[in-house]
Amino acid sequence: MNWWESISMLEKILYILATSSSVILVIQTILALFGIGDDGMDGVDAVDLDVDGSDFGVDDLADVSGLQLLTIRGILAFFAIGGWTSIFCLKSGMKTPFALLIGLLAGFATMLLLAKLMQMAMKLQYSGNINIRNAVGKQGTVYLIIPPKGKGKGKVSVVVQERLREFDAVTESDEDIPTGSRIIVKDVVHPNTLVVEKI
Repeated sequence: MNWWESISMLEKILYILATSSSVILVIQTILALFGIGDDGMDGVDAVDLDVDGSDFGVDDLADVSGLQLLTIRGILAFFAIGGWTSIFCLKSGMKTPFALLIGLLAGFATMLLLAKLMQMAMKLQYSGNINIRNAVGKQGTVYLIIPPKGKGKGKVSVVVQERLREFDAVTESDEDIPTGSRIIVKDVVHPNTLVVEKI
């Protein structure tokens, strides 16, 4: 513990952020390799903020030209790489502001790279066998409750191209659509998100 007491408060914070983020990222990656918990960690759900009567969501900030930057993996990668880079720069004798700036840039670059890789993986996943546009006009069942317009996403099961698939779903309705309800697909808004209405 003598080493821990000899380092500055900033270094302690960086070590805590970098170490904990790295450990969680490694655990999450191992779980994803076994298919456990992978679907629920893809992105931050939309949080709506009412600003002068207009709808504004975190998804608007998280998407940059289709890139989802604010994901659990992205944030963990930002803190892990940014933290370790800042620590390395500080240990090599760099002044604190420059070390932190380089750490921030490295973390952001990693988050951007991860978002781009995930975007490419999603394109491969959805451009391969199933054309999600073929879901428009199809009927399905609500698997996970769909909140009212602008309040988040639910999940639906729809048969597309003779395969039962699960998709994220939103509604234009002011009322939620409960689990088990029959729906019809009206539109596609993201690579894996359908706009549905209750039948």
